[in-house]
Amino acid sequence: ELNARQQVIVIDNVRTAPTMVILDDGNQLVKELTFDQPVSWLAQQLGSNTDLWNRAWAIDQLARHRGDPEAAKALADAAMRADYFLTRADAVTALGEHFPAALTPDAVLKATHDTSAAVRTAAFTALMDDSGAVIARNAFHGDSSYEVRAAALRAALRTDPSHARDLVGEGLGMPSYRDVVLRAALEGVALSNDTTLTDKVDASVAIIEDATHVLGILGARGNLHAMSLITSHLNDSRAGVRRWAFNAFSQTMIRIDRAMTLELLQQIQGTFRYADIRQQVADLLARERKPPG
Repeated sequence: ELNARQQVIVIDNVRTAPTMVILDDGNQLVKELTFDQPVSWLAQQLGSNTDLWNRAWAIDQLARHRGDPEAAKALADAAMRADYFLTRADAVTALGEHFPAALTPDAVLKATHDTSAAVRTAAFTALMDDSGAVIARNAFHGDSSYEVRAAALRAALRTDPSHARDLVGEGLGMPSYRDVVLRAALEGVALSNDTTLTDKVDASVAIIEDATHVLGILGARGNLHAMSLITSHLNDSRAGVRRWAFNAFSQTMIRIDRAMTLELLQQIQGTFRYADIRQQVADLLARERKPPG
């Protein structure tokens, strides 16, 4: 029983080395736990303990043993065989973030076919090499989960850029719950700097704020068509689009090229038709040009 801030507990008559040690069995205490253990103990805990918090903690500890084949095997076994989907998803994520694919060549690929959408999403997020490019493209076109489709699109763009334009073009026109696929496609445009898709991006400015930021990225990088579009949206009749367009200038473009963004806003300041944008731009210019201190 733990009944003091500091104490030493000795368990007598342990005749052989333990295979697993659990502190706070049943997870009764609100705690942060620092408890260094051998990989073999952690592997046993992950594979056999029924408490989900203990499993998640073991996964986090195993992830710190980068490059250790025993740790990688324990995580791969959990990714493929754990009886709870979040345990499998956490294990897949740990493999993708901390271990080279050579240690677990099949675990992440097999997880892309898991019965749980959460696990499939984690698997496509972890997928890094071109061995899964075809699987990612197929999942983007046919998976029953929009979250998985979005993760598969990102994976396909990472693993095989040669198909990027066609896939992103499809994603820009694919309806999905909370626009998760559209968000992934917009990320693809920004990462690839594909200005041929500028008009398709612009078609989404009334749907999602991300589209205005992507136009801002393309414009700040020198694409005149994108710059013309994002500038025109500062005079959009829809207040929400105007606000998003201003956010693209004040949050995204100013980080890419501060001097150009401020100069452009100064030049077009007299063309704004709506009082909200006039005030917001004036405030931004005054704030950014105020001397330090």
